[in-house]
Amino acid sequence: MSDETGEPRTVFNRVLRPDADAVFYHYCSSATFLSILESGRLRFGDANMMNDGSEGRYGYRLFEQAAGTLLDDVDKKPMLKGLTSEFFDDIDNLISPKQFFTHPVIACFSKRSDVLSQWRAYAQNGEGWSVGFRGEKLDAMPITLLDVLYDPEEQLKEVRASLAASKHSAGTAKGDASSFNYGSWKVPKSKFGDDFPRRARP
Repeated sequence: MSDETGEPRTVFNRVLRPDADAVFYHYCSSATFLSILESGRLRFGDANMMNDGSEGRYGYRLFEQAAGTLLDDVDKKPMLKGLTSEFFDDIDNLISPKQFFTHPVIACFSKRSDVLSQWRAYAQNGEGWSVGFRGEKLDAMPITLLDVLYDPEEQLKEVRASLAASKHSAGTAKGDASSFNYGSWKVPKSKFGDDFPRRARP
């Protein structure tokens, strides 16, 4: 999976910039819909506390798989020269502790208003609601909108590309991830600029 320049795609390529008249649907129970109406607010959930605990483990397994395949390619790709398992250990050591004091929150939306699986899973088995929100309203919130990527092969390619980019950005012979400049990652042609990812405002 590559962008229009032929470069590998990373998660930044999935930043969603909806049309003003686009509508996204949030499937929910009657109680949740009533809460939205009464409060005028959307409730986001802690990404580390989702109902399906396997989601976090799935992401970590994907990281491990991508790291393993990159190490297998060290002798084949010049940009990976100097890459070692210690580099990925450094990344792990940098990111893992953040789970204890950083709590990303998420909410899910669909581009379709009538999806059977969504009714069953999130809207009281069809007795709840599919609430539409205009793209311009969601885009005005202090959040980052991302398209969901479901294809496991494309997920692996994306994580590989992100890890390879971080190695390239680190630019050290030892591949020390501690020197990786996270601020150098920009969203291509983004209106968000240096503020990506957006942070919730107090």
